[in-house]
Amino acid sequence: MSKKLPMVLAVAVLMVGTASVGAKTTASSSTTTQSHTSSKHEPLQRIRAALEQLDLTPQQKEKFKSIFTQTRSELKAAKAQSHAKGEVHQIIEKARQQIMAVLDNEQKAKLKEILRNEKGGKSQTA
Repeated sequence: MSKKLPMVLAVAVLMVGTASVGAKTTASSSTTTQSHTSSKHEPLQRIRAALEQLDLTPQQKEKFKSIFTQTRSELKAAKAQSHAKGEVHQIIEKARQQIMAVLDNEQKAKLKEILRNEKGGKSQTA
């Protein structure tokens, strides 16, 4: 039940962060992001909107940039392996924990609320 939400959150946050960082630097990064996330485009938009509502500090934004860059490198290496599904899950979980550690309690609660509302979270209870 609530185990699925953090995983979806982690994947989406990572991809949005990667897309956001890449969009600010070069257009080629967005091309790479699109090829990896074509079926996940809609969740990325929801997470991007949710993150914009969190009023992140400059320090948090910088920390997320670092997390996203590191995670993108790790995921790229893991995806190059044919048996990397478990490793990808571990990388995403590690990044999720790092991301949640950066947010304060109010931001965590607000993000969860936004995601539940966007997803029609009446069927999912935390």
